[in-house]
Amino acid sequence: MLFDLRIKTCGNSKCYSDLCASNKTRGAVGCLDLSISEDSVDPSRVNMMELWESEAALRAWRKIAKPPKTDVKFDAGNVRKHEISHSGPPF
Repeated sequence: MLFDLRIKTCGNSKCYSDLCASNKTRGAVGCLDLSISEDSVDPSRVNMMELWESEAALRAWRKIAKPPKTDVKFDAGNVRKHEISHSGPPF
């Protein structure tokens, strides 16, 4: 289960560091990976990717998760959940 969030932020680099410092998702039960990165093309964008072991783990986290405490103003967002049925070696 992949949860992908691409957000347009206020445009300053503090937004990225605030999100990284305040995000507790990685420690949640069932979270396999979390990546927060500044967009290499558009510095006002921050990309977040979460990898979950199951839909149930993601739902359980969403029930208790609170938004990060940050001064980040989100201008726009694109949130997608991807369900991956198969993974394997790239070559």
